[in-house]
Amino acid sequence: MDSDRGNYKSTQCLTSCQTIEESLHFEDFTIDSISHILPYLKDFESNTCDFSIGGIYMWIDYFKYKYCIVNDTLFIMGREEDDTSKVAFSVPVGAMPFRQAIELVRRYCEQNKLPMVFSAVPDAYLERFKSLSPRLISDLPHWADYLYSAQELATLSGKKFSKKRNHVNKFNSLYPQAIVEPITYKNIATVKEFYKSLEAGLKDDPMAQYEYRQVGRILSHIESFNFISMALQVDGKVVSFMIGEIINDTLHAHIEKTNHEYDGASEYINNRFINYALSLYPALLYENREDDAGDEGLRKSKLSYNPITMLKKYNIIF
Repeated sequence: MDSDRGNYKSTQCLTSCQTIEESLHFEDFTIDSISHILPYLKDFESNTCDFSIGGIYMWIDYFKYKYCIVNDTLFIMGREEDDTSKVAFSVPVGAMPFRQAIELVRRYCEQNKLPMVFSAVPDAYLERFKSLSPRLISDLPHWADYLYSAQELATLSGKKFSKKRNHVNKFNSLYPQAIVEPITYKNIATVKEFYKSLEAGLKDDPMAQYEYRQVGRILSHIESFNFISMALQVDGKVVSFMIGEIINDTLHAHIEKTNHEYDGASEYINNRFINYALSLYPALLYENREDDAGDEGLRKSKLSYNPITMLKKYNIIF
């Protein structure tokens, strides 16, 4: 990949988008695509979850994601975050100069008679898009990510985390025999058995049902992903598990499933999980617990962990 990027740098003297001859040809994401797109995720200039393997694969069918790589630059086509009936593009990421990459998207939209819309654009790219004079920029409040200090979640120190500490301590006192361990071939069957037990409690909600299926797919192919994971067991039974992904200085907590009959299990595994991540990646600074999708219960839960900021996202329409 490094050699490819070196070769492309020689073409960066092109200053006019008129000289670009390449075109975009999108293809479906598969598990085999992961190795192709992984090198580009570290180039994304934001901590948002949209450029993570989990953030893409979990919602691959919901947002109908497709991708292509042109001149060492990743392009993703999907749907608008707040309206999945409308085609939209992600921020292009890679070696190609920003304006040239946007010009390729413009040409694709023109050839295919599509409106040119970029969705889930983070603050880090906003000024670059503004310089291209878009017709409309609109906020996506339900899709902002909750970002936390990794150290704060690891220590739970201070008054603002007193309730979380109390839950962790209560779980410790109730279940001193509990164990946590990474999800491997040794315990994946018991993790799947626990996850299957959650199906009966699913909401009559297409998004919840879709998410349930996707988590099941990830569990079935977990060895294919560059994820970190943890299962919490009490008396030999899995009562909670978490799956996340490290990109640069951020842990993306993609999945947490918990049996809430075990008091404090959620707080306990969250605390152990971030400490486990820090033991593997001591330079870790943040944890991204993703968005709340407008769900009030999720909003209250995520706010209770005291985010240090909200990572806003935008639709940008030309």
